[in-house]
Amino acid sequence: MKKISILLLALAAMLPARALAQEQTDTITIWMAGDSTMANKPIDDEKQERGWGQMLPLMLQGPVKVSNHAVNGQSTKSFIDSGRWDKMMEGVKKGDYVIIQFGHNDEKIKNPDRYSAPGSTFDANLTKMVKDVKKKGANPILMNSIVRRNFPSDKMDNTKDVSDHEAGPTNVDPNKEGTILVDTHGAYLQSPKDVAKKQKVTFIDMNAGTHNLVQYLGTEKSKALYMWIPEGKYKFCPKGKIDNTHLNIYGGTVLARLAADSLAKRIPELSRFVIPQENAREMKYVVTDMAVYANDSTTLQTAAIQNIIDIAEANGGGEIIFPAGTYLTGALFFKPGTRLHLEKGAKIKGSDDISNFPLIPSRMEGKSIYYHAALINAYFVKGFEITGEGTIDGNGLRYWKEFWANRDRAVEAGREWTNLEVRRPRLVFLWGCNDLKISGVNLQNSPFWTTHLYMCDDVLIENCRITAPRGEVRAPSSDALDLDACRRVTVRNCYLNCDDDGVCLKGGKGVYANRTMDNGICEDILVENCEFGRNLHGVLTLGSECIHAKNVTVRNCKVDINAAILRLKMRPDTYQVYENVKIENITGHCGTVMDMKPWKQFYTLEGSDEHPYGIVRDIKIENVDVTCNTFCHIQGNPNDTVENVLFENVKVEAEDPSLTVVAYPTVKFENVTVNGTSFRPKAERLNLPEENEYDKL
Repeated sequence: MKKISILLLALAAMLPARALAQEQTDTITIWMAGDSTMANKPIDDEKQERGWGQMLPLMLQGPVKVSNHAVNGQSTKSFIDSGRWDKMMEGVKKGDYVIIQFGHNDEKIKNPDRYSAPGSTFDANLTKMVKDVKKKGANPILMNSIVRRNFPSDKMDNTKDVSDHEAGPTNVDPNKEGTILVDTHGAYLQSPKDVAKKQKVTFIDMNAGTHNLVQYLGTEKSKALYMWIPEGKYKFCPKGKIDNTHLNIYGGTVLARLAADSLAKRIPELSRFVIPQENAREMKYVVTDMAVYANDSTTLQTAAIQNIIDIAEANGGGEIIFPAGTYLTGALFFKPGTRLHLEKGAKIKGSDDISNFPLIPSRMEGKSIYYHAALINAYFVKGFEITGEGTIDGNGLRYWKEFWANRDRAVEAGREWTNLEVRRPRLVFLWGCNDLKISGVNLQNSPFWTTHLYMCDDVLIENCRITAPRGEVRAPSSDALDLDACRRVTVRNCYLNCDDDGVCLKGGKGVYANRTMDNGICEDILVENCEFGRNLHGVLTLGSECIHAKNVTVRNCKVDINAAILRLKMRPDTYQVYENVKIENITGHCGTVMDMKPWKQFYTLEGSDEHPYGIVRDIKIENVDVTCNTFCHIQGNPNDTVENVLFENVKVEAEDPSLTVVAYPTVKFENVTVNGTSFRPKAERLNLPEENEYDKL
C-alpha cells in the first residue's frame, strides 16, 4: 500500500486530525452537505470507516475551518425535507464555501423519502441549494458522487450496490470479479455538472477522479480504499464485511487529498489554505482519531498504529501524534517523511512479549546481524524526529528477570554466556537517519540498549530524560545512548541515568572491523550541559565496539556516578584509535576521572594470527572538580600506545588515592591536586585480571 501514492502522484494524501490554527475573526468556513461517503464517522471501538470530508478539515492551513453536515443515508430530497439544509444554512456567512455532493441515495427509486430523478427533481434540488448559498453571499461548489468499487464478471449484475450489507453479501463473489470498473451512478453524475453550468458555479468531478484512481489500482489494490474487513479482525465487525461504497481510513485520506487538490486547482482563493503536496511532512496524524485508543495498557495496538504510519508515508509523510494516554504496542517502523510526537502524558509502552518484535536486518554489539526490532525503528528516514513531553517506555522488567535468570543458570553450569542469549528489544533503533532530532521526550525502562543510532549523521538530542532503574531487579545493558558510526552529533541539556554506559561510542569490533564497510568512525561528537546519574557505568565510554573515535567533547556537565567520567575499553582483538577527546568543566562525584583498561568480553581473533592494538592520543581533561573513589587508572593492553594525554586544572578529593595507576610517561599533569596535594605520578603497570561486563554488578 505504501507505493500507491508514488504511482498516483498527486493523489497522495495527508491526514491531520486537529486544527492547525485557532479560529480568527476572518476565518473562512467550508460547509459540507452530502451523504455517508463524505460524513464524519464514529471513531470508537476500532471502527475503520471514514468519510472523505472527515479527513479534509485539517489538511488545510491558516484561517479556515470545515463544518461537515453530511449524514449517512441522505439524498438531496431527505436533506431538504428533514430541515438539515435550512439548519446548516443558518450558519453560512458571506465569503464561505459550501460543498454539495449527493447522488448515492437519490438513486434509491424504491424509497420515496429519498428518491429524486436525474434531469428532474434531483436537478431541481441541487438548483435550490445553489441559489440558497448565493443568497447568503457564499460560494457553492457542486460535486458528483465518488465511484463505487464495481468490477463485475460477465455473470454478475453490474449495477447492484453491496454497501448496505453488514458482511458477506450474496450478490457478489469477490473471487470472480472482473478487471473493468463499471459505473453504477448513471445520469446522476451529469446532473451536478449541468446545474453548475447553468448556475455558473464551480463543479468538481469527483467521480472521474475516483474512477481513474480505482481503475488504475485494479481489482485487488483498490480494496485497500474501501471497507473490506476480514472476519475476526475487529470487534466492531466480528463477522467481517465487504463494502464497495464506503471508505476506510486510508481510502478517506486518499480521496480527501484528491478533493483538496481539486479545490486548490479550481478555486484559486482556496489554494492558500491547502497544504501543498511538497509540504506533506507538516500534516498531523493524531492516532486517537484513527482507531487507536488511549489509556489501554492491556490491548496490543501495533497493527493499528503501524497502519497510521503507513498511511502517512504513502501520502507523503507527516507527524504521528500521540495524545495523553498509554498505548501498548510491539515494534513500530517509521517510514520516509514521517516523524513521532508524544504530547505531555502520552506513553508508548512496549510489549513484554518478544514475539511482537520481529527479527530483521539490524546491528548489535559491533556486528551487522539479524536481530529483534526495537520498539521504535526508522531506517534511512532523513529528517526523522522524536519530539514532545511524553514517554517511550520499554516495559523491561520481564526481560530483565529473564536475563538474570539465564546468567545465574550459566554461572551454575560453569559455561560462558552472552548478552544476546536472552532475546530483548532495544527501545529506539535508528539506522541511516541523517538530520535527526530527538527532543524533550522521556526514554525509560528499556529491555536492552535504550537509544541506538547507527550511521546517523547530523544529529541533535536535547532536553531528554533517559533512565533505567537500579532497584531490586537491575536493568542490564540498558545504555542510555549508543552512537554507532555516527558523525556530527550534539547531545545537550539531557539527564542520563541507565544501568550501563551513558554516552557510548561504537562502530565495530573484531580483527577485521576496521576494513569492513558496515563499520565506521564516530566523529565530531559534542555532549554539553547534561547531568549523569548514579546508575551509570560511565559518562563517556569508547568501546567496547569502537574502531575509531575522533573529535569528541564532553563539557559543562554535572556527574553523580560511581564509575568513570572517561572510560576507554581497549580490546586486544580490535584495531582502535581514540583521538582528540576533550573533557571540560565537569563537577560532582564520580568513581574515577579516567579509566583505561583492557576489555576482553567476548574476545576472539576469528582465526587470525594478527595482533590488533589501540592508539590513544590527544586526550585533554581540564577544569574538573569532583569527589571520587580513585583518581584514574590508565593502563591498556601491552601493544597499545598512549600519546599526548593531558590533565590540566583538575581538583579531586579521592577516597583512596593509592589506587591510582598511570602506566605511560606520556600522560601529563598540570595544576592537578588530589586531596589538596599536587599530583605527580610515577609510571607503573599492573597485571590486570580479565574483566567481564557484569563481574561488578
